Amino acid sequence: MKIGYDGKFLWQDAPFGAKSGHGVHAIELLRQMMALDRQSAFSVYLIAADSSLPSQDNFSYLELPGLASSSIWRNLVAYPLELTRRPVDVMLSYSTLPALLKCRTVLLLADIFWIANPQWLPRRYAVLRTLATKASVKRADRIITTTEFSKREIMRYLNVPQERISIVPHGIKDALRARRDEETISQVRRKYAINGDYILSINDIHPRKNLVGLVRAYDIARQASGFAHQLVLVGRTLWNYPEFSAAIEQSPYRRDIVLPGYVAATDIAALYQGATLFVYPSFYEGWGLQVHEAMCAGTPVAVANNSTMPEIAGGAAAEFDPYDLDDMAQCMRRVIEDANLRATMVAHGLEQVQRYSWASAARQTLEICHELG
Repeated sequence: MKIGYDGKFLWQDAPFGAKSGHGVHAIELLRQMMALDRQSAFSVYLIAADSSLPSQDNFSYLELPGLASSSIWRNLVAYPLELTRRPVDVMLSYSTLPALLKCRTVLLLADIFWIANPQWLPRRYAVLRTLATKASVKRADRIITTTEFSKREIMRYLNVPQERISIVPHGIKDALRARRDEETISQVRRKYAINGDYILSINDIHPRKNLVGLVRAYDIARQASGFAHQLVLVGRTLWNYPEFSAAIEQSPYRRDIVLPGYVAATDIAALYQGATLFVYPSFYEGWGLQVHEAMCAGTPVAVANNSTMPEIAGGAAAEFDPYDLDDMAQCMRRVIEDANLRATMVAHGLEQVQRYSWASAARQTLEICHELG
């Protein structure tokens, strides 16, 4: 059997590439498919050659022509030409499907937040993305999404029958499970100007992630309780977001708000493990990879009580209304001020994440491909 694998999210130089949540999914799924399937012939399509990618005899890397960095050119020209020249039985593709395919197709679609909530994606990005997503959903033989919540959203907004949608949860990187020693954690703190106890959040910085709300709730919590924790907001700024900058500038605790930007993967585990609390305040998520990462690292977690968060947290996280700043502030205070509660949350979190693995995700994905092929 010949399987094509869309490697656009393996691209190191793209803002939505290897450093994004999609990038984590793409590389971890690739590694586990290699471990599980040594019989099928895989073609992995890249935007740029990358010698750091894992290798195996039945996996071939094929670099698409130079203009493939453009999604329109890639899906309308580069992929159809390549797959006509070297056909596959099943194409496994992220977010959108190439045009004019004659093979069976599996579409990996984590969520459709910009269709459910158009205000959270600039129109210049949303219009083409929506058109491409709707066309891909119609043509896909099977759609893989991550949660029951995302499945319901796809059925609701794109009129997809439930039998065409399979739920395959994400896994968790094994590197996060190993405990870092205190010296390593201290070194990472110093590297990012963290001077003491801290609350951590890891998100791309844009309105859907509700980081303005988190900053304001942090102000309320500190004023009410007097705790001295810093607020560390890790993530990339994807486009201009003046409200976020204004919220920080207006905070009476702005000197305790740390913005490291994008953080190297080698430092992430230590950042999680050094935090008193991890907060994920997003208004809408189809998955929320960082919630399980924090639990896996042994950090107490607080999440918004909406979208898919309660589903993936499985009762192991504290929950708050993301539209209610006082509720968010009270939730943070409750966890920070109660060591016994934190210990209980850590134990429940470690139990919850045992249910998820990239090996399981790859196995289920491969089963779907083989059913179609």
